[in-house]
Amino acid sequence: KLAMEEQSRVDRKRTMLSLAKLNALADTAGMEADSLVDAIDDELNILRFQLDVPPSTLAAVGHPEDARRMKPLEADLVMDLLVGLDTRVCSLPLVTEKMVDDTAENFVSALKLLAKHHTDEAQNVERRLQFLKCAVFYDRARWEGMGVVGGEPLDAMRDTLLYHTIVKAARDGLDVSDVDVSDLHDEVTTLLEGNVIPGLQKYLAQAMELALRECRD
Repeated sequence: KLAMEEQSRVDRKRTMLSLAKLNALADTAGMEADSLVDAIDDELNILRFQLDVPPSTLAAVGHPEDARRMKPLEADLVMDLLVGLDTRVCSLPLVTEKMVDDTAENFVSALKLLAKHHTDEAQNVERRLQFLKCAVFYDRARWEGMGVVGGEPLDAMRDTLLYHTIVKAARDGLDVSDVDVSDLHDEVTTLLEGNVIPGLQKYLAQAMELALRECRD
């Protein structure tokens, strides 16, 4: 109980939970042990994802850059940090392939937390929409350049954070196909504050279809 309620620092709580798990495995039997270990694993999982939040993200919203020194956060707050839901985080475009790939992993981690800790499907659809909105906005320089790519810019779409996130999520059994493209376009346009990207809704639809199709093939 003390381990589950620890709120001073991530590293302290992680150590206490690990010890509590060992004690549960040694001293408790049957379904009671399984239930307790599952609860501890859930808490450890949230802490693990919290430790994955980039230092630059933590600094942008006023947290210590070393996640181990932070207070443990609720799953919803960890999700928001992983996807940069605060616009202070996603104020700069991604520029390298490695950054896109690594950031997509963070988005998938947020989707995993969502699947584990929320059961209201209507709310989950809305949360997935918000996550993908951030993926597009965070990487908006790539979308702004789509119109100058010759022909259908499918290769350029494969470089986007949205594409990487959908593909990685699908490989982990996480489905985002219920996100409505027109809703996604509207959310991104609101974030852009009137800086319209020509053809964005068409490009978003093509990118999502491309990612989902290639995951099925």
